[in-house]
Amino acid sequence: MSDDDPIARQIRDVRNLLAEPLALCAWGGCAARFDPEKPAPEGWIALSISSSTDPPVCVRTAVLCPKHAKELDGTLKGIGGRLGDFVAEGSD
Repeated sequence: MSDDDPIARQIRDVRNLLAEPLALCAWGGCAARFDPEKPAPEGWIALSISSSTDPPVCVRTAVLCPKHAKELDGTLKGIGGRLGDFVAEGSD
């Protein structure tokens, strides 16, 4: 494959992306990202997904960009507020 080959370019782009330490928004189709070696930009939220074992084990972590954090607001049951408020309260 040559560098002019679109498949070769896509493979190179994916390899370059994977080589960078990035935190990618977990929302399907979103390419928003930030450098996890630095503080998260304002409005990003972190999610942790736990197993149902006793004690629960964190099986996955993810982040959402501000746009998708707002879209998720109000769609989850039982958190009583915006995700950003919930995360902010737990970070003190």
